[in-house]
Amino acid sequence: LGYLQFNSTANSAEDLVNELSLLLTANRLQPLNRQRIIDAIIPFIDNDMNKAVRLAQQLIFSSPEFHSTNIVRLAGEPRVSGPPIPRKTDTYKAVVYLMFQGGMDSFSMLVPRDQCGSTKLYAQYSNIRGPLALPKSHLLPIATENQPCGRFGINKA
Repeated sequence: LGYLQFNSTANSAEDLVNELSLLLTANRLQPLNRQRIIDAIIPFIDNDMNKAVRLAQQLIFSSPEFHSTNIVRLAGEPRVSGPPIPRKTDTYKAVVYLMFQGGMDSFSMLVPRDQCGSTKLYAQYSNIRGPLALPKSHLLPIATENQPCGRFGINKA
């Protein structure tokens, strides 16, 4: 397993920002943003070059030039905020994002438990997964609404 790293040969804040601008934005960093980044990293250049590099990278990553493939032109005017968006009256919904390191895929977490209409989903799941299929005894049953299938199981692990 390797690590992505950057070793700069720059001796000044300006050289470092120019080097990173070339690598990360194809040298499209606007003069105002370039100067802001230089000013932010100057205090770290002599004492902690690694911190200066990391801060410069973070600031360039947050610049519009990093997130576009064309020339960014500043309008020179502040963006006016619109009125607040009224809250919906719907019930609360959330997207939960889990980041696993290893072999966790959707069928290792949420498993079809019963048939869905005339289709025997658990039998299909077991057949396809083979020895990796979770037995029904390892599944916590959950009921769903407004889904084609009504019952699933969540892996107890």
